[in-house]
Amino acid sequence: YVPDGATISEKVAHIADLLTSGRMSSDVLAQIVASFDAGASDEMKIMVAQQLIATSPEFHTTNLVNRDGSPREPTPIPPRTADPYQAIVVLLLRGGFDSFNVLAPHSTCSLYRSFRNNRELLVLQPDEMLSITNDDPDQPCETFSVNSAIPIMKEMYDNGHGLFMANIGHLAKPVTKGNWFTETKTHLFSHTTMERECQLVDAFQEDGWSTGVLGRMLDVHQRNGLSVVANGISGKGPIVEGNPSLGRTVDVIPARGINTLSRVSLDTNNDGLSAIEPMMEYLNQDTSMNSGLFANFWAQNLIDTINRTEYLSALYTSTSLQYPHLFTGSVGEKLGVVSKMIIKNEERSVNRDVFFLDMGGYDGHGLSKEILQGNLPVLNRGLTAFYREMTYQNMLDKITFVVMSEFGRTITPNTSYGSDHAWGGNAFVFGGQVKGGQILGPYPKSFDNTDETNIGRGRLIPSISWESMWYGIANWYGISKFEEMNVVLPNNGNFGCQLFTDKDMYTVGNNTISGCNDRAVNLKMSMFLKEPRYLTGLEQKRICKAAIAAVAKNANVTSRCIVVDQKIIVSYDYNRRLTTVNGTRFLQTTDPTYEVEGTVSMDYQEDSTNQTGSEYIENVEAFTADMSQELTGICTDGTSTCETSGNTLDLVAQVNLFEADVSDSPSFAPSFSSRPSALPSVMPSVAPSRTPSVSPSDVPS
Repeated sequence: YVPDGATISEKVAHIADLLTSGRMSSDVLAQIVASFDAGASDEMKIMVAQQLIATSPEFHTTNLVNRDGSPREPTPIPPRTADPYQAIVVLLLRGGFDSFNVLAPHSTCSLYRSFRNNRELLVLQPDEMLSITNDDPDQPCETFSVNSAIPIMKEMYDNGHGLFMANIGHLAKPVTKGNWFTETKTHLFSHTTMERECQLVDAFQEDGWSTGVLGRMLDVHQRNGLSVVANGISGKGPIVEGNPSLGRTVDVIPARGINTLSRVSLDTNNDGLSAIEPMMEYLNQDTSMNSGLFANFWAQNLIDTINRTEYLSALYTSTSLQYPHLFTGSVGEKLGVVSKMIIKNEERSVNRDVFFLDMGGYDGHGLSKEILQGNLPVLNRGLTAFYREMTYQNMLDKITFVVMSEFGRTITPNTSYGSDHAWGGNAFVFGGQVKGGQILGPYPKSFDNTDETNIGRGRLIPSISWESMWYGIANWYGISKFEEMNVVLPNNGNFGCQLFTDKDMYTVGNNTISGCNDRAVNLKMSMFLKEPRYLTGLEQKRICKAAIAAVAKNANVTSRCIVVDQKIIVSYDYNRRLTTVNGTRFLQTTDPTYEVEGTVSMDYQEDSTNQTGSEYIENVEAFTADMSQELTGICTDGTSTCETSGNTLDLVAQVNLFEADVSDSPSFAPSFSSRPSALPSVMPSVAPSRTPSVSPSDVPS
């Protein structure tokens, strides 16, 4: 390509017209031409002009730019508050981590027989195990095992710094073998979808933004005035993306260190950036009020990025690690970068950091055990280096590290000596304040197809959701208010009390879930619908929000609610009067009715001296009438439209029943209901007599 023009000025103007559609003024073009080295060839000058124009606001936006002649200053780094520093690091093992060969039943546990029989050639052998003890009597083994190829997990577990989350995965609500297919609206077993789900942790994305769970944590803290930074090492994922309205971007840092702007000299092999820097600064000067908004945004971003990367590069280069020789391999190199950024948190003026990094290569459809055993040493070296470094730097208490994957793998092997995409898997969490040495979440009681979590080929329905883990981590990270937790985990209400708090996960935790730890009751639900279909997940959430609002309004009690199950009943009311049409006789019928029957699980918290919650929830007539009003918007007298909590559903025509099944629901507190139980007592009503009966029995002994 040769630009038109007899002079260099005309040629530069022609290039500018092509690149900016004529938006670059003649004064700016004259400045570009004046900056050329007089001894350079026309070809060299044209190349320099192209580079300079490519840095300008005119090239990147469609605005007209009016420069005011003032140099543009970088945006100052906001000072951090007095809040202590904390960081969350997430390592995503892409491809589907075969985590049941990392946390497995020990060969001395009776569960190992089921594990061995179903894993077949993929089974973890006794000589490949490192034993760990478990004190939870609800777990199926007293002794579990960690794969011997990753001993650092056993070390952290035994040191009280690491814990396992058993059979965790993406859920929109708790499901069973009977309803998982109906109630799970996502592309299960797809890498792309499940990677996204495990990072967003927002099954319904009601806010319209595809923000990630870590990004939303930073959003909350940023709104509260803290200095926050999202970091991606050698790339980024949705997990660190926040609300775009806050203007926060993700710092992407290569594993080899901080990238700074450079330019290969056109006549030497040296960095030639200094030759054009003055003109870059001129092109991105401050702009006047009548200049374009987007042009100003581009120019400020460019100056800020150059300034920030140069500052971070100098900081990174000057930071020494105690164990640099340990940070080897793909994971180790990335964690070396993370370590330096954490060590220099004060100089970076940060209150809250999040870091995302990944490791691929776990999609073992063939020879999956060999692939896993080959990857684990690389992972082990990286985690060991990071654990040693954070311990030495006295920063272990400041971090929470999560090792996770988008899904687990099938327990049974395929014909290629591998395993395929499954659902639930195991995650690992460590940090200095983590309450380690425990396994949270129900580990499978069997690996046979008859197990309640097994939907075939060892694809396990997750026992706990990602929300269960992130709830406690968010608590530790300084988020405990109800409204803020609903921002971070919008779907946490769909899991009732099946969540872990920082009290469960951390030695310093003291949070509990409002509405839990007191009473639990199952409710029988019946509603007439306007069309025959299942309630969607969002509709189920609306029903529970309406129930929570009704209980709060009428009993002043905090509660949590899940629609556990549902079924649709289509009924025809046959009229026995015969009708003849065109000589054909038939039974006349009315329109069918569509009814949904379901079970709702409700937990609620009340004072032991004041049973207003129990009295209200067990008052069938009142609760049903209030729920009908909440969901239909029609007053209980049926004559007018009433004010509701905003959870009305067009689908619902009438609520027929919202009845507490008090006889069938366990409680952690004594029941004060006056309603008799339908079940016989398993205990005698009075103490046995020590004297013989006077009256003979009519029944032979």
